[in-house]
Amino acid sequence: MSGVEKHTGGGTGITRNRQIARIWCLARDLGMDGAMLHVAVESVTGINSIAKLNFRQLVAVIRALEIERTKQKRRRSYERSRRAGSGVAYLPTADQREKVSQLLDQLAPLIGLRDRTAYLNAICRKSYHKDYTRLGLRDMQALIETLKSIIARSRKPRTGE
Repeated sequence: MSGVEKHTGGGTGITRNRQIARIWCLARDLGMDGAMLHVAVESVTGINSIAKLNFRQLVAVIRALEIERTKQKRRRSYERSRRAGSGVAYLPTADQREKVSQLLDQLAPLIGLRDRTAYLNAICRKSYHKDYTRLGLRDMQALIETLKSIIARSRKPRTGE
């Protein structure tokens, strides 16, 4: 070999120098300078010198940096989609709105409900901190499950009174 140490365990054949280069490339992608990288290495391994790391420690640092890079990509993607106004995919469906209406029809005679809109907005403000018209897809599904639960409790005969 040409003076380059290879890791013999695990059958990967990745050189130590290539691992160190990978660490520096990941750090560059994350916008880290040398000092920040050494702090990150120390936080993962307890050693602040990249040259003193063994194979497992190098792999652990690479894994930690790759996870951080993935998190940054997701954050950027989320921010881009928020700025682009692509929240349309998260709007409640017509079926969900219809189901809420059906559940309110079932609930009205059970609890003597007079003002459906006020009742619905009260539940939404208490549980989701927004009006019914501003609920997203997930919150709407949670509201449906809440209404089902209220109906089930209202139908049970009360004991102990």
